[in-house]
Amino acid sequence: MIKNYKFNYDNDKAIVRFIVDTEKFTEEHAKETLDFFTLDYDEDNDIIDEVMKYYAFEVIKLSSNDIFNRNVKHVINEFKGLEGYCNIDGSRGIELVEITPHNFDIYLLEVEIN
Repeated sequence: MIKNYKFNYDNDKAIVRFIVDTEKFTEEHAKETLDFFTLDYDEDNDIIDEVMKYYAFEVIKLSSNDIFNRNVKHVINEFKGLEGYCNIDGSRGIELVEITPHNFDIYLLEVEIN
């Protein structure tokens, strides 16, 4: 089955879209990723839906890291070196198709000093 995921972080501050072929990326693959990182997830929900949240969050982190990692191609290449995750180029059933990265701004950083 083909599933289309669109993740929206904090009211459009970042958006990530994936196409997932659940015949290639199976529940077993999802469980392996969740177990590798000992990630918390809702066991009552679909395990693939749950793990895709972590894929989306990792994409947001990578795409927001610097100007060179802001497009789909660069993030797909960055994922090839990440331990515990499957490639997101479609070869393992997960294809990253869109990123709208979050732009961090140092001027929005608040500090409290005691």
